[in-house]
Amino acid sequence: MKKHLALFLIVLMAVSVVSAAGLVTAGVASAKKPALATPQVISPNNHLKASVGSTISFEWKAVDGADWYGLVIQKLGTGGWTMVTGISGPQTTQSWTFNTAGTYRWAVSAGTLDHSHDSAPTNWRTITIE
Repeated sequence: MKKHLALFLIVLMAVSVVSAAGLVTAGVASAKKPALATPQVISPNNHLKASVGSTISFEWKAVDGADWYGLVIQKLGTGGWTMVTGISGPQTTQSWTFNTAGTYRWAVSAGTLDHSHDSAPTNWRTITIE
């Protein structure tokens, strides 16, 4: 009897493993896709110094599989942050005008439309506006 039960369970498991999109076992989805690569920053240089009213161009290399990019700029010491509008498609540049003096940090990340495997953000970089 135990032998038949074990054989039945093996057959049941084998039958429940088929899916048109890949392997799915008893309602458990297949492994999550790996995260996208973190974008590589081209500019501006870390620790950039600029004047109030300066428009700074941010640029990074495209990431294979990315549908959008997000640029986050945070003024240090305020607890607040500003997210520049998500950029769709292959656009890998964004400009931002700094109208208030202070030290800012920024990072960029890449993502997919369904957020299934968004990248980690780049390391924070700083800009000082005087």
